[in-house]
Amino acid sequence: MLLVGSQATHIIRFFLSRDLHVACDRAWDYTVASRGKGPDFWQPYVEEWEYPPVISESLLDTFRTALSGWVGIVLVKGTYLD
Repeated sequence: MLLVGSQATHIIRFFLSRDLHVACDRAWDYTVASRGKGPDFWQPYVEEWEYPPVISESLLDTFRTALSGWVGIVLVKGTYLD
């Protein structure tokens, strides 16, 4: 029964996959069109910084140290440990 059910699932998925891809593409096109985004919106990526800011290693070490303790666990994960 499990073998037949598994094969039936794969057969159905095979025949419906094309229709699902078409439906997903149409849904995406309708979503973009509904937001008023024309073809000119989709431009290649442009870097906003001519010279990006440099983060010093000491600042990164400070963040790593702060986030590795209990404060980091509470802030990042939002959970309290017993």
